[in-house]
This record gives sequence, structure tokens and C-alpha cells, in this order.
Amino acid sequence: AHMRARVLATSPRISLLKNKRSDPGASTPVRYFTLEERARFLRYADPETADVFELGRMTGLRPGELFHLPVGSVNLRDKKLLVQAGPCPHCPEGKWIPKTGEFRAIDLAPPLIPILRRLIKGKPDSAFVIDSAHGQPFSRLVGSGGRFVRTLKRAGLARKGLSIYSLRHTFAADLITAGRPIQEVAALLGNTPC
Repeated sequence: AHMRARVLATSPRISLLKNKRSDPGASTPVRYFTLEERARFLRYADPETADVFELGRMTGLRPGELFHLPVGSVNLRDKKLLVQAGPCPHCPEGKWIPKTGEFRAIDLAPPLIPILRRLIKGKPDSAFVIDSAHGQPFSRLVGSGGRFVRTLKRAGLARKGLSIYSLRHTFAADLITAGRPIQEVAALLGNTPC
């Protein structure tokens, strides 16, 4: 049948991996910003990129959560930040849903209050805290790029394994270094238990 071209040629099947986890010790280490790298990044960052950096570093938000944070989810009086599903004109069906699909509240660090106050000033509750289209121009997660990566290059940190997601790891590393239990850190990050 193949010789007479009656059957369409198909691509060979690729068997799926049975074991989805790699061997212990085979993964690359998680990168976070050291104190020196933070200072270097902020020295070369424009004010808007510095705000994104500090907001990500002090809240531990995933990039998707960071760029879908509406002004109405910021409660400066109670010093809380709410991560929850909400409308997004750039998402399919006009709605954004967090990775875990669950609501969570994050306590705001005192140094973050003036930054958030400045970012939300004069904006309606439905507007995003960080004006962007799914993170652009600050980050383009697919294919990299954006202001964040350009700032890493200017600061001499481009080939150090750092990315915008490293802000989340920096938040976790700071809490663990301060002696907080891993379960508490995982809850603040919104990680689901294994």
C-alpha cells in the first residue's frame, strides 16, 4: 500500500517518557538574585523596571500574576495583596486565571507600600498595577527579551542564569534564609502540596 501511495506517510511515533522526574542531582540549581546582583540590576534599571523588580522580589508573584494584578486587588489599608482570577483584554475569552486556580492573599512588606501607592495612584480598580500587555514591554516570556533582559545585559548579569522568574526564587530564598518554615514559604508562593 505504501508503494502505491494509497496510505499517507505518517511521522514515526515518539514514545512518551515514563518517568517525568529527572534523577536526583541532575537538575540545574535554582537561581536567585544575590544582594550584589540586586544592587547592580537596580543601578542600571529605569524607574518602571525597578518597580517591577521590587514588586516581584517582595511578593514572590509569578510573572503571570505580576502582570495581571488589578489595582482593586491591592489593599494598602490592611497591607494585603490578593491574587485571584480577573478580566484581561489580552487573554482568551477575556479572563485570566492563576496557575493553581486558587485565591491567595499576600502580606505586603513595609518598603513596598510607597511603591504600590505610586503605581496605583489615579488608576481605576479594573486597571492593571503594571501597565503591560501580558508583561510586554518588560518581559516576553516566550523567546525572552524585553526591558528586564536588556537591564540584565547592561548590568553584566545576562549570562548568570537570571530571569524575571528569579524574582520569585529571590523572595523564597530571603524567607528561608530568615528562618521561615518551608511549608509557610510554599503557602506564600501559592505552591500546591505534592
